[in-house]
Amino acid sequence: MPALMPSSELERKPPFGVVGRNFLVECEVHGLKIVQVEGHHITNIPKKSKKQNESSATKTAEDKQRFDAIVHVVHEYANFVSSAGMVLSGCDVEGVPFKPPINTHISHAFFLNCRKLADFFQNKPGPKNDDVRADHYVTGFKTALPVSDHWRDPIDKQLAPITYARDRNAREIDGPACEALYRELRGAWREFRNGLVGGLYEAEFSNRVSKRKGPSADGTPSEFRLCDLD
Repeated sequence: MPALMPSSELERKPPFGVVGRNFLVECEVHGLKIVQVEGHHITNIPKKSKKQNESSATKTAEDKQRFDAIVHVVHEYANFVSSAGMVLSGCDVEGVPFKPPINTHISHAFFLNCRKLADFFQNKPGPKNDDVRADHYVTGFKTALPVSDHWRDPIDKQLAPITYARDRNAREIDGPACEALYRELRGAWREFRNGLVGGLYEAEFSNRVSKRKGPSADGTPSEFRLCDLD
């Protein structure tokens, strides 16, 4: 990845001492530029063609859209981890056991979170083709989710809509199934995060995870402070 340089530095010198060659730098004002270098000084910043500028603008808009969605991806994963902990322990964040029907509400939240993350990791486009996908951030990302695939239909039937299949082909999503779903999707998240290393979005994902676990502006502790989001 090119180094990020202040505009003043771009006008003065490249990040490394090189002689008589071209160098790729990134400037906070000019963006990516191939510059001609003599010694330590930039002698020319070639202008892009109109077509190149239009292409760059398109990519910038797409990157911005994806950057803006990172906060939502991290929030959904935090909800998944939080709801999984409650489903598997039967207790809230303070360790107090749930009383019915709260346990049912929590399990439904967990199932919905499982479905959302499975779709994200499996790069499902959705009916309007506007869903955020893992391969938007890690090119070529693909992971097998056999547990999620196995339980997808029972989860769908449990959540919505209300179907007769609940009576004909009822399948309980029990404790071991919930734990298997949690472990599989947690593994997919870590595989995804590893794929971000060295890429354009790595730092922002780390930043959003840190903020999600940190206190709010008024100092209130985050409800996700005890969750392992890495």
